[in-house]
Amino acid sequence: MTQTTAPAPARTEVTGAQVQTAVRTFAQALAESPAFQAFEQAADRFRQDEAAQAAFQAYRAKQQSLQTMLMLNAVGSEEQAELKRLYQAFKRHILIAVGRQGHLAHPRQEFAERWITR
Repeated sequence: MTQTTAPAPARTEVTGAQVQTAVRTFAQALAESPAFQAFEQAADRFRQDEAAQAAFQAYRAKQQSLQTMLMLNAVGSEEQAELKRLYQAFKRHILIAVGRQGHLAHPRQEFAERWITR
């Protein structure tokens, strides 16, 4: 028995200009979406909230100062507790700053997690 294979699908050539047009169209649609606009407003509120910024900076400074020790799993319980306390304080501030717009339940958490992992 001989086995026949289906012909390969025809390839469509796409120009760089077509790709650029598609990217611009997508970016415009995304920028005009209510979810993205709400996200941008929440990000602006976070950037303008001095308490949230201070909490973020305190957490990041502590995290960076312990980075090597964290990788070696050599951080003592007191340092771990302090890092966790700073993280919780930051999380409260960011959720307050971002949460002023009630319909952002899930984007609010995603936004907080993005900032925490930067």
